[in-house]
Formats: sequence, C-alpha cells, structure tokens
Amino acid sequence: MRAPAPNSTIAGRARPGTQELGALIAGLLLTGLLAGCDGGSGPSWPTDGSLTVALESAPMHLDPRVATDQASARVLELVLNGLVTKDPSGSLLPDLAESWEILDDGRRYRFHLRPGVSFHDGRPFTAADVAWTFGTIVDGSVPTAKRSSFRLVEAVEAVDKLTVDFHLSQPHGALLVDLTAEQGIIPDGTTSDEANDVLIGTGPFRLVERRADAVVLEPNADYHGGAPRITRLTLREIPDSTVRVLELRKGSVQLVVNGLTPDQVPAFRDDPAFQVVETPGSNYA
Repeated sequence: MRAPAPNSTIAGRARPGTQELGALIAGLLLTGLLAGCDGGSGPSWPTDGSLTVALESAPMHLDPRVATDQASARVLELVLNGLVTKDPSGSLLPDLAESWEILDDGRRYRFHLRPGVSFHDGRPFTAADVAWTFGTIVDGSVPTAKRSSFRLVEAVEAVDKLTVDFHLSQPHGALLVDLTAEQGIIPDGTTSDEANDVLIGTGPFRLVERRADAVVLEPNADYHGGAPRITRLTLREIPDSTVRVLELRKGSVQLVVNGLTPDQVPAFRDDPAFQVVETPGSNYA
C-alpha cells in the first residue's frame, strides 16, 4: 500500500512559555522563534534571535522563473510572495492577490492585487510586476523549464495598477497551483542575471548575503504581513546527513526540514532537548 510520506521538522526544544516557531508554509515560512533549551542540557539556542537551517544543497538559481531545485525554492518562499499561498493543509489562499475572478468561461483569470505593498528596495508593487514576471515566461524571453506549466497562458495583461488578467487558450483549473511563492513576483524589468545576483522581492525576509555554501536573510521590517521575529536567518548547505545530525546536536544548526534519513529521526524524538514535528506530506512512498 502506498501511503502519504510525512514531513519531518527537527529543532531544538524551547523552554515552556517562549515564542515557538510559527507555521512552515509551503515548506519554510518562519514567523516565530524558538529560544533557549529546557533543563540546561543539550544545544543552546542563539541569544541574538538568529536561526540557522541546514539544507542538503545550496540554491542553484534565485530567479523564480528559472529555479527548479528544492534549495532555491526554500529561499524563494522566504524572499518572495506569490499571487496565492498555501496553508498547511494545501488549500490555496490570497497572498499578493487579495481576490480573483474566473471569467470568459474559464479562459480569463482576473486578479485584484493587494494595495500598499513594496519591494525590499522601496519600489511599489503593481500589476506591471506581475505582467513582467509571467510575461517573460510565456513569451519565451526567459528560457525556463517552467514554461510548460504556463503553456495554456497566451498573455498576461496589466489592466490597471492593481488588476492583472491571465488570458488562457482554454480553461485550466490548475493555474492557481503554479502561482505560489516558488513562482513569486520580481520587479518589472528585472533580468534573470539580476534576479540571481540580487534577488529583490516583497516577502518577509530580504537577501543580504549569498555565499557558495550559505544564504543569509534578514527580516523585512515593512512586510505587509508583519515583520518576522527572527533577527537573522542563515540557510546553510550541509550535504551529508550524518554531519547534519552532528551539527544539530552541537547547536550550530537549529532546524532541519525533511533533511534526515528515517532511521535518524527516532533518536531526536526520544531526546527532550529536541522537538520533532511531523505533518502529512504530498509525496507518496
């Protein structure tokens, strides 16, 4: 029998009463912070409000139109917003689009955008940014494997500053699934090289440093959903699963998401210094 594979998140355990990690939306949206450890044993949490997350690999490309690897998706989900987002159960909710309509017998989707949103560099977010991001996929000016996901989209039109239309060649009920932060919105005119070098989004975190083995993010104080409480977030590449275990136990890494082998998880589940959070996954094994 094939059964849903669980998502496993392992982190150091917080003292009772401390602010704990918020929902991991679309894999990793951090809105809270675990702090300290109980009993004085085991790894200690950083006292400066920072957090380090272990990744199996470094991001390959930070242009959301091009990136297809999981590590890049982790970064995109934190730095960008999509037109829609997913809740922990997988249901689609408004994000940069406050609402939408399905018109012309399913051949046109009209999105009404959230007002008052700005990019990390202060530029206002408008329909022109949506039209640019998806238009460059649809017209082929940015070569990408994601083009197949939008093969039924004929054009993306900025109707006014806060309204955008997706024109389809035929009804396509799965369109919304491809409009999350993994295909988030970047500023109008941004080239693929520019996005990869300095990713600018509207998300809860902004990119401040990118190294060969790590990406460093800081909170977006002007985030429309409220600034994260994490002061500095580092996504660090640790390719070997055994090393990820050692780094967790040492305390140099505080969080691993779906990054340990099944036989490594029980030891953390039985250790009071750590917390294992399991939720239903969408993969089958």
